[in-house]
Amino acid sequence: MKALIFTASEGHKSISTAVSQILEQNNWQTKTKNYINQKKITKTAFNIYRSIYKYTPQLNKLPYKTGQNTLLQSQINKFLKDYFAKEIKKEITDLKPQVVITTHFAYNPAVFSFVPKNIKKINIIPNPWTIHPLEIQPGMKNFAYDQKAAALCRKMNLPEKDIIISGWFIRQQFYQNQNKEIFLKSIGFDPKILTLLICGGSEGSNTILTILPMLASLKTPLQLTIVCGNNKLLYNSLKVFLKTIPITSKNVKINLVGFTDQMPQYIQSSHLVIGKAGPNLVFEATACNKPFFAICHISGQEDGNLDVIKKKKIGFVEENPLKAGKLLKKIIEKPDILRQFEKHITKERKNNQKSKKVLLKNLKI
Repeated sequence: MKALIFTASEGHKSISTAVSQILEQNNWQTKTKNYINQKKITKTAFNIYRSIYKYTPQLNKLPYKTGQNTLLQSQINKFLKDYFAKEIKKEITDLKPQVVITTHFAYNPAVFSFVPKNIKKINIIPNPWTIHPLEIQPGMKNFAYDQKAAALCRKMNLPEKDIIISGWFIRQQFYQNQNKEIFLKSIGFDPKILTLLICGGSEGSNTILTILPMLASLKTPLQLTIVCGNNKLLYNSLKVFLKTIPITSKNVKINLVGFTDQMPQYIQSSHLVIGKAGPNLVFEATACNKPFFAICHISGQEDGNLDVIKKKKIGFVEENPLKAGKLLKKIIEKPDILRQFEKHITKERKNNQKSKKVLLKNLKI
């Protein structure tokens, strides 16, 4: 059996990797293609999005809302249908798959139009509770995070028969138990000391810098890993900053990291994950049984992620830098506060682990 997966970089790639792992563990042959970050127009659009992501995530709300205009959506879908037609047809001819899966909406118009009817077509919606109309595709099986996500799809007139409640697709490494003590010692940390992880996402949001001043007055011992992702400017700036300015007390030990493929180890070895409320990072934290502290998000598309964290009781949300700093200081002084989330995180973890069974069931394996 063969599966063709169309994706993009960042969180879309994380989802496609998780799906690919499930299929390959069940004797499927998979092929993943990312044309969005290769073709000129979509690559340029994605790079603009990256800049907003890194520096001014609050400005994303305007283009996000503009894209909800029905006439504009129609024009966008028509353009995307023609723009990816050649690539979709070629990959179908070359691989001859039994299923085509997308993790980015840009492929859906072409997949729906040019993939033969005898081939299953699955669209995995990459946002949980803030779903853009462009992210759903009638005529394909749309995998939605939960009941609320399904209700949002129905509200946008997606037929019930095209909606599958799936949970969130998370790479298997995050469910596997790591040896925390060995890993912490390998990065020079003491397993007995409170350890926090600050992460700006794969592209490294600069907003994570806003809570660092709080560290200057700490009297409680603390270990802190800061993951900057692909944001080299953020990494280099922090490196110089931490060497030249005494922003942290002597009780704080910092491990500065650029892009890393050891995120499962970093998350599992931390007591709390802090960062931008991207859905993959939030759910990866729950997969590792860790609470999440959202200090920023991308306006528009990630608004619902803050509600997920609060309503499912899997962590904190505080985007005001001063208030976030005070709350974090309180957590550091009284880490038992984190225990309030344990049972809710366990429930969310189990819910998302069901995504494997849902996918396989809908492929009738």
